[in-house]
Amino acid sequence: MNAIQQPLRFLLVFGLCLGGACAQESATALESTERIVAGGQDDAVTVRHLQLRGSQVDIGHRLAEIAVERHGFAPASGKDVAKRLSFYQQKYPSHFARTQGARAYFDKQGLEGDPSILPYNFPPAFGCSVVYYPPEFNAQGHGILSRNYDFTTGTWTGEAPSPANPRTTGDVYVMEVYPDRGYPSLTLCSYELLGGALDGINSEGLTVAILTNDPTGTRQPTGNWRPGLSEVEIVRFLLETCANTEEAREALESVAFYYWLLPCHYIIADAEGDSFVWEYSADLSERYLTEGEGEVQWVTNHPVHPHPTAGSIPATLDGNSYQRFRRLDREIAAAPMERSLRHIREANLCVRAMADKAVPERTLWYAIYDSTDLSLQIDFYLGEDPEPSKDRRSEAIRFQLER
Repeated sequence: MNAIQQPLRFLLVFGLCLGGACAQESATALESTERIVAGGQDDAVTVRHLQLRGSQVDIGHRLAEIAVERHGFAPASGKDVAKRLSFYQQKYPSHFARTQGARAYFDKQGLEGDPSILPYNFPPAFGCSVVYYPPEFNAQGHGILSRNYDFTTGTWTGEAPSPANPRTTGDVYVMEVYPDRGYPSLTLCSYELLGGALDGINSEGLTVAILTNDPTGTRQPTGNWRPGLSEVEIVRFLLETCANTEEAREALESVAFYYWLLPCHYIIADAEGDSFVWEYSADLSERYLTEGEGEVQWVTNHPVHPHPTAGSIPATLDGNSYQRFRRLDREIAAAPMERSLRHIREANLCVRAMADKAVPERTLWYAIYDSTDLSLQIDFYLGEDPEPSKDRRSEAIRFQLER
């Protein structure tokens, strides 16, 4: 089913009570528009463009409604919920407002549980290769983030999907949000609706992408949600609260964080050409910044800070992530300094996921973020092609934040 659905538009106005104190009714109604832009029930993925404009409280209410009614989410009691809500209220008030909206929806439906997260089909890992090109290193003269999102096409355990065990990345949201507090943003969301994102751009031209950072398997996950930012909340936190990389550095130095399943790292870049990779140790005791220094910067799925260049990586380190990192080094060096979008795309195509297993791994989406146009150009994996080692993909779709 590839037909684009007609936009569904509705208005939502409500008041809510928390802890005996009633919040004021929203000053304006939530505007929500949604349509399918790629894939459908007969494809490997259904991609929805969800536009939300209004208060963060109303946005949280709508996202909770989607999670429950579409994805069968049932809130759980959770651990340290009060402490987590207190953390959000102090350090991330825009997300705290969304939790109020989620709780209001739960109350209306007679549901009880943690209102701070809306996970669905949550996975154990993220693949990927990401390259950031400062304005002077591409023909557009814009900051460009070029992103492969690689993962299994099956369930989160790598098995063939079934009605009882759906594809872990079968439902993707291109979420375009204009909130009453925090910067507007355009993000790719899957696995967690209320505060999670996998990559995105905000109205100031800041771009952020998440990648797994676990080549040795020495992780020490919490296995549960706790006070602080989880691995999937960091992307949206930065996009909502930071205008540039300088502010992002300060935010990452001051905020508490943890990982529920896997340690990750992040590439953060702004419209002025500044970029850095942010990482932390498996035990969370150390934080590392690897600066882009105004040059092209790329990252795959191993720690960058010990060996920030391909030439500094020991020959003994030769896993898939290191191989992709070295290949990107060669492709970027061979391209002209003022690269066209074709050159940028071809570099990522050289390291896309094409592992032919019973349930194959694929590049589920390829995205180009433009920090000047505030735009996203993206295509999605739809399924396997009859020709071996090929996949079916959607046409490139373009989205752009309003100014």
